[in-house]
Amino acid sequence: MPIDVKGDRVFVCPVPGREAEVGALRDLIEALGGTLVCADRIKLGDFEACLAAADVVVIPLCPESIADPQVAALVDAAAQAGKRVVGVWLTGCEGLSVPPSLDRVGSGAVENNGEKIRKAVFGKEPVWEEPDGSPRPPQQLPRKKKC
Repeated sequence: MPIDVKGDRVFVCPVPGREAEVGALRDLIEALGGTLVCADRIKLGDFEACLAAADVVVIPLCPESIADPQVAALVDAAAQAGKRVVGVWLTGCEGLSVPPSLDRVGSGAVENNGEKIRKAVFGKEPVWEEPDGSPRPPQQLPRKKKC
């Protein structure tokens, strides 16, 4: 089934110290047909305007972003605003886990691979992978206790 990227506006979260990798990810998303918003951002700071302009938020997953409380706040705010949030594993992330905020409300996490990014960012089905591209166990969604 073809994936339509027309009109999908994507905010790629900046990660200080990983500008080259984030820039390459932005270039790839644009090459896949996405429209970037706030592409000039090098720090996260006030993300509200970028979030409002986006349909999808992409979080480059690496030690720096996973430990950043502002990234967790962005993920939570995006989910509350009804935006899809997708993580993309950067290099050097072997052995890391999806951050709790993304695990809780995200729409997927994939390795840095064009076809997988296209499916996860522009597709409507969640795609969850480990940093090496292997399938990740399904999300552990909160379960309500039955009385």
